[in-house]
Amino acid sequence: MRSEVGSRRIGCEFGRNMLMKSEPPSLVDLCVRTVIDNLRYLGDVGGTDPQLLARILPHCTVDQLMHIEKSTKGRDLTPITDDLWKNFYEKEFGIRNTKLVNERMEDKGVSFRWSQLYEAKLKDIEQAQKKSLDRMKQRYKETDARKQSRQVRLCTKVPPSSNKRSFGGSYNVSYLKSNIMKKAKIEALKRGEKHCSHEEKCNPERLQYFSLDEATRAIQWRLCFVF
Repeated sequence: MRSEVGSRRIGCEFGRNMLMKSEPPSLVDLCVRTVIDNLRYLGDVGGTDPQLLARILPHCTVDQLMHIEKSTKGRDLTPITDDLWKNFYEKEFGIRNTKLVNERMEDKGVSFRWSQLYEAKLKDIEQAQKKSLDRMKQRYKETDARKQSRQVRLCTKVPPSSNKRSFGGSYNVSYLKSNIMKKAKIEALKRGEKHCSHEEKCNPERLQYFSLDEATRAIQWRLCFVF
C-alpha cells in the first residue's frame, strides 16, 4: 500500500516538473513564427525592432531578402542583412571567391555591401554566358556559310534575245526587196571595202550607195557559178 502511494507521488512530481519546463510560448514568439511562415508577403519593415528582424530575416531566401530591402524606405538594413548576404555569396559562388573578394577589398582599402557584390557577380556571370552564346552563334553562322559556299549553285538560264538580226549585218540593204539583190549588194560593198586605200580610211556610208549597174553585174557574176 505504501509503495503504491510513493509511486503516485513520484509520478505527480515528474509531471509537475515537465509542465514547468515546457512553458507556453510568449506572444512575441508566436508573432515571430507567424511572420516566418509568411515571409513571401513581407515588405516594408522600417518600423520593426532590430532584434525581431535578426530573428526573422535569416529565414529569408535570396529573392525574399532582396524584396524586403528594396521595399523598406527610410531605413538601412545593412547592419542586419550584410552577414546574410555574405552567406548567400559564399553558398552561391564558393568560399574561395568569398575570401578573394575580402582580400581585394582589404588591399584596396574599400568596402562594399555584400548585397552589391552579390548582384555584381550575377551580372558578370550573365554577361560571360551571353558572350559565350554569341561566340557559339557566330561559329555556327561561319560553319553554315562555308557549307553553303561548297554547294553547287544553280544558274538561271538566260532566254535568247527577241531581237532578230537584220539581213546584211551592218550594211543598209533594207531598201532592196529581192534577197538576191541584197546578197549581191553586200558582196559589192565588201569588195569595195577591200579595194579601199590603206592611207585613206573607208567611209562605210559612202559604200552603201553603189549604182544599179554594179549590183546587176554582181548578180550576173554570182549566177555564172550557179549555172
